[in-house]
Amino acid sequence: MRAAGAASCPLPVRVRRAVGGAEEPAMSGRRYCEIPRCVLRAIAVHARIAAPRECCGLLIGVGRSVRDAVPSVNLAEGPTRYLLDPQTHLAIRRQARAAGDDIVEIG
Repeated sequence: MRAAGAASCPLPVRVRRAVGGAEEPAMSGRRYCEIPRCVLRAIAVHARIAAPRECCGLLIGVGRSVRDAVPSVNLAEGPTRYLLDPQTHLAIRRQARAAGDDIVEIG
């Protein structure tokens, strides 16, 4: 499920990775990603569908600016771990490169 209309989303939200995987507002000088709200909503939908298992996928964009979230199948057996499907990972990486994008984050 790709974030529909990601290019026309309102201003992005700055989030940074925190210990334990929680996201919180970015502070000056720390590593952050800019993620459009519609992409965050698409991630939340994917998480609800995958529950109670961990959801996983790739964030696509340029630099630290995310334009899209691409979900992947979780191959991990446990409910609190994830293992990204390698075939999906490679396919998405190829598509991103062809479009001039990068994989900003995997999770």
